Amino acid sequence: MFALLKSPELEKKLESLRKYSVHRVFRTLLSALCSEDEEIKRPAVTVTGILVADLAPRDMEGVRRILRRMIWSLNEESGGIGWGIPEAMGEILARNEPLAREFAPILVSYVQPEGNFLEFELLQQGVLWGIGRLAEIHPQVLRSLDGTQYLYPAWIPPTPW
Repeated sequence: MFALLKSPELEKKLESLRKYSVHRVFRTLLSALCSEDEEIKRPAVTVTGILVADLAPRDMEGVRRILRRMIWSLNEESGGIGWGIPEAMGEILARNEPLAREFAPILVSYVQPEGNFLEFELLQQGVLWGIGRLAEIHPQVLRSLDGTQYLYPAWIPPTPW
């Protein structure tokens, strides 16, 4: 899987992954999402977004199960950290507007102090990347949410005075 993700012909090789169950491929992609190697992690985020969003028209409930699993991995009670999960969530939501409308409030809640705020700074960076990816494609979804004022302090540096 890691060799496939590093391949310059990833788009062509993506078809080979479509032969398998998305749930099976997703389990393998989870380890790639945790990689510190950006040449593995970024393509894993993209492939996760493509494959999971492709599944939505055929099995929306299956996609919801995947997203709930991702949400669980960001929960302290899960015992995990959830590396790469916010980015993958943002990519999935960017590729499917109905999912974006349903799950964007949860993604945004990870930067809200009264929400599901993630205290670990590296995870916050991932959340901001995921929200930014969603904003590229479906900004109207984010505009419709309460609490997006918490995004601005993270994107605008403090004034020098």
